[in-house]
Amino acid sequence: MKKILVIVYILPIMFLQASQDWLESEAVLTMESVTNLKGGLEQKTGYLENIDLTFSVDSEKADLWSNGTLFIYFLNNTGDNPTDFIGDTQGSSNIESYDTFKLYEFWYEQNIGELSILFGLHDYNSEFDALDGASLLFGSSFGISPDISQMSPSIFPTTSLALRVLWQNETGIYIRSAVYDGIPGNPEDENGTHVILGKKDGLFYGVESGIESEGLKFALGIWYHASEVVDFSGIQRDANSGFYAIGEFNIGGNNSLFFQSGHAQSDRNAIDNYIGVGWHTSALFASDDEAGIGIARAMPSDTNKSNNNLENAETAYELTYSYTFNDNLTIKPSFQYISSPSMSKTIDDATIFACRAELSF
Repeated sequence: MKKILVIVYILPIMFLQASQDWLESEAVLTMESVTNLKGGLEQKTGYLENIDLTFSVDSEKADLWSNGTLFIYFLNNTGDNPTDFIGDTQGSSNIESYDTFKLYEFWYEQNIGELSILFGLHDYNSEFDALDGASLLFGSSFGISPDISQMSPSIFPTTSLALRVLWQNETGIYIRSAVYDGIPGNPEDENGTHVILGKKDGLFYGVESGIESEGLKFALGIWYHASEVVDFSGIQRDANSGFYAIGEFNIGGNNSLFFQSGHAQSDRNAIDNYIGVGWHTSALFASDDEAGIGIARAMPSDTNKSNNNLENAETAYELTYSYTFNDNLTIKPSFQYISSPSMSKTIDDATIFACRAELSF
């Protein structure tokens, strides 16, 4: 059944891509195995599958108007949840999700000089708190830091309606701001796409400013969640907020370093501080390979720590290698070591081996 599903995705792409120059499209099938070798909750192997199908329409090439882009993104996820047998908080696999097929993103962007305006279903993490150098790694925190993801904003695997405005000049200095529906999708029905603008959803605001140029990125960001929600300790809250700093810079050749740092309000979040660092390189052993090392440390708030008798932090160490065999196939083995999973004193440190195959069409 899954093979049939993949074929159904790929055939329209091959036809449309060949016949229309105004359309760019891609299908990516990701298959992953995650094995908990030692520690954690249970020694076990889980299997995950992710299908990404994207279409991008250039308004000018379609003989409509200049500088416009329509983006459509379908997502399909199936498989196990490694968190269930590892017991970690941060997530060892950034494609772990409940089983679903959905329209994940659907937005239109118009560029006007140095200004860009976007509206539609949009992934906050596709532009905010994002670093290219960290994207090779499997750990979820290297994509979106846990001080933000714990709020379940408009990120994988569920997005919400957004209005995003970006200004960036020719030197790379930028200011990016956005407002999202405060509660993405339908919490009572996770399968499929749901766009519900409830009165109590509130709004999620994000602002990021920095500089991004070849070999360099540095940014500061803030977020504010205005919504009636119950926090981790069961207390009703009407707002939440935090801030972060991220950066990456080339240190010579194909080598770069990156860092992440974030803080969320201590009195209403399970994780109040996070720090991540790492190294990324390419053409290490061959022209088509990449490698990366990362350390992600999530720290519990004082309230969470005292209420649940937790350790100081959960720290994830990761080493990942990637080799691209051709235009269609990439293999990525990854080793991870999770210290104090879930910040617990009773869960042993976990040693993990994962391997990912990506097929692109």
